Amino acid sequence: MDKLVSLWGKGATWEQDNAYHPHEAHSLSLDCSKARLKLGWVLQISLDQGLEQSITWSQAYGSGTDMRPVTEAAIAQWM
Repeated sequence: MDKLVSLWGKGATWEQDNAYHPHEAHSLSLDCSKARLKLGWVLQISLDQGLEQSITWSQAYGSGTDMRPVTEAAIAQWM
């Protein structure tokens, strides 16, 4: 979470929600091995790049920006 706060900037903070939440799973994770094996998929973006792009998109959305060009530019960057 500290990484997201740092990337967000502008005095962003976070706090842990200590309320009761029903158990979902011991571990949630994504496994891309089948896509890699069957489709030849390879990673195109790092975690840091993905976080930065997500924050940029979220901040644009929050400011009322027209999201079509923002989204198209984000997609074009990795196509």
